[in-house]
Amino acid sequence: ADSAVRMAQKEAERFRREILAAADSKGCVAEWCKRFNKIQVLTADWAKQQLNDPEMVEDLVTLRGPLFQAMNPQQREDFL
Repeated sequence: ADSAVRMAQKEAERFRREILAAADSKGCVAEWCKRFNKIQVLTADWAKQQLNDPEMVEDLVTLRGPLFQAMNPQQREDFL
């Protein structure tokens, strides 16, 4: 479970760095940092809402299988 979360986080960070490198070449890094922060707050709120809905958690377990089922609540939130 930890490895799947780490892989997803690593891929997201790689993508973030690519975007910021492109933004740097255009002189708009600060704008993109603000966008990323806003998205991170919205995504965290969304993940918490999903994980507070038993039907949604059941659907996620069905879709993600034993990997998602084995995760603790913090790992599930990080994964989403």
